[in-house]
Amino acid sequence: MADSGTQPRRDLARRSIGIERAASLLERGLELASAMSEGAFVSIAAGVRHSLGIKRDGSLWAWGDNAHGQLGLGDAAIRDRPTRVGGDRDWVAVTAAFDHSLAMKRDGSLWAWGYGEYGQFGLGDLATCDRPKRLVGDGDWAAVATGLGHTLALKRDGSLWAWGFNGAGQLGLGDDEDRDRPARIAGGPDWAALAPGFAYSLALKRDGSLWAWGFNDHGQLGLGDRGLRDRPARIGVESDWGAVAAGWGHALAVKRRGSLWAWGFNDHGQLGLDDREDHDRPARIGGDSDWAAAAPAFDHTFALRRDGSLWAWGDNEYGQLGLGDRAGRDRPTRLAGDGVWEAVALGAHHTLALRRDGPLWAWGHNDHGPLGLGDAAACERPTRVDGDSDWVAVATGWRHALALKRDGSLWAWGDNDHGPLGLGDAAARQRLTRIAGESDWAAVATGWLHTVALKRDGSLWAWGDNGWGQLGLGDREDRERPTRVGGDDEWAMVATGWSYTLALKHDGSLWAWGDNDHGQLGLGDCDDRDQPARLPGDGDWAAVAAGWCHTLALKRDGSLWVWGRNEHGQLGLGDIENRDRPKRVGGDCGWAVIAPGTRHTLALKRDGSLWAWGWNSYGQLGLGDAAARDRPARVGGDSDWAAVATGDEHALALKRDGSLWAWGRNRHGQLGLGDRGDRNRPTRLAGDSDWVAVVAAFDRTLALKRDGSLWAWGQTDHGQVGLGHGALCDRPTRVPPT
Repeated sequence: MADSGTQPRRDLARRSIGIERAASLLERGLELASAMSEGAFVSIAAGVRHSLGIKRDGSLWAWGDNAHGQLGLGDAAIRDRPTRVGGDRDWVAVTAAFDHSLAMKRDGSLWAWGYGEYGQFGLGDLATCDRPKRLVGDGDWAAVATGLGHTLALKRDGSLWAWGFNGAGQLGLGDDEDRDRPARIAGGPDWAALAPGFAYSLALKRDGSLWAWGFNDHGQLGLGDRGLRDRPARIGVESDWGAVAAGWGHALAVKRRGSLWAWGFNDHGQLGLDDREDHDRPARIGGDSDWAAAAPAFDHTFALRRDGSLWAWGDNEYGQLGLGDRAGRDRPTRLAGDGVWEAVALGAHHTLALRRDGPLWAWGHNDHGPLGLGDAAACERPTRVDGDSDWVAVATGWRHALALKRDGSLWAWGDNDHGPLGLGDAAARQRLTRIAGESDWAAVATGWLHTVALKRDGSLWAWGDNGWGQLGLGDREDRERPTRVGGDDEWAMVATGWSYTLALKHDGSLWAWGDNDHGQLGLGDCDDRDQPARLPGDGDWAAVAAGWCHTLALKRDGSLWVWGRNEHGQLGLGDIENRDRPKRVGGDCGWAVIAPGTRHTLALKRDGSLWAWGWNSYGQLGLGDAAARDRPARVGGDSDWAAVATGDEHALALKRDGSLWAWGRNRHGQLGLGDRGDRNRPTRLAGDSDWVAVVAAFDRTLALKRDGSLWAWGQTDHGQVGLGHGALCDRPTRVPPT
């Protein structure tokens, strides 16, 4: 079985070979994870069925519908997860409409892409383009926003410009002719904010006055009538407007003192006025004066208060209000949770929002993937898009898995027969579930149906199946919650096999208990133990790892020792005889990392070379054939391997450059290569070079990236990869947030 975890005390980690390498990889991951906030989204925009966002590093990301190239990725393929647009890191603003997008860079240049039939790109033509294309002219743009088929933009001097579809006079140019290049709207350079809607426009001037023009069939111009305007017309006489936003057929504005006002179409209660009647003049919503911003969409609305709380009302057919149901509201209703929201962006029937600490959340309609969650399922509650990025270790058993977060909390998911999840029952979990209580876990290891974990104080805990005494509690009774093993607090490392357990103490002594049919405990016999029993010899053990029924361990001098089952030569001793005591493999003292599988073994040497031996029917040794080996055989000629993990009949390994490689059986897509074909040589997983840790078990794989995100692939029938569904995955898929 594979295990991964931090060590409670650093002294042993410094002295031991295997632990030292693991700790180095883990610390590297933690260091990079601590900087994950640099990759948080800081700006978001939602079109009808696509979404865009800018991260803190200035990179631009897009996802959702892409029929007209509105994602800017050079094709028309839908994306159901955020995908980076190009390599630039100088984007500062983004806006999206029905099927086109615009964005601005730090130098003030303006870029557009997607559907361009009405000239809404301002590029001088009506062509559609699937990559960002720069508008001709100076780089002095200050703000941009787009409606259904028209665009408004401000320059740094305060002048207002418009282009695109103009059938209702929404460009404000005194006519109804479309424009395919920016045209200046008459008036002084004193515009401060802009808000284009479906076929109408609103804008604020610096003096606090509010102006409107364009289509007006539901009174959305707020002028007291239903007549069109093809030039800016002032709404009322007030000069205390602070912000304005335009939806499909309704509008909202916030005054400088925090009152919220609405007008226009109201068939779903989207004005929040406790009725379903249209209003052709601004009407105040309630009596509160602590509103900060508002965002209307097709027929639903969101608004933020100054305390960071988020409120919603209007149509809710797809759960777009995020209230946990599909019932509409005609009054503002607060979303559950703390007041920590920073910004919100609305599509036709989906919603995106940012919290103040950076994470991006989404909910509502998800046809074409605009939520960015990796599927097309609608969500009625806010669901985190970019996932947790604070995982530091993961371990996987037969059909269950556990993972550690940086804060010391422990999480479990998958099959729960015999209670290996430690949640107090035997019910399976499709999604990650926290093991209640402590946040002082340091390491975790999983066997077939049991789990063993270390706390930071050096105490050892176990739960799950105990039919062979593998929990070390002095009996054969299962446990459904973590139970302490003895009273010692000097445990340093733990490893679990099929139904047995081994652990190291800080003094270098090695202990074993559980099933011992093949001598895998290394105690000189084949008798099971239900309490920790010390292996004879000196206390110079440095690392230990357990497979199905065979065990490997490293001593401090770098020598490799093996014992247990050996019918396929998995001990590497040149024969197929079992051993019930530790036996040294060759005379080398350069071994660094060990990874026993079910019936095969892989190991790394200090020089970065990779070695394999044992059963090989599916090419799991990576040697280019299916022949078993009973002695270590080198895998290729590379000397830059950094970590290795073994499953039932497959293997994965990391190189020092962060690339991930896989080989062996692939019936369930456990290699992560996008197909089901076996491989008998290491094959690189496409794309990324930011992997830092990997574990494999049976027919699935889990891995961590440098940003602390957790990924999974392979067999999912019991929820053991934590993706919240039972569909097989043959490519790395990010585990949803907790």
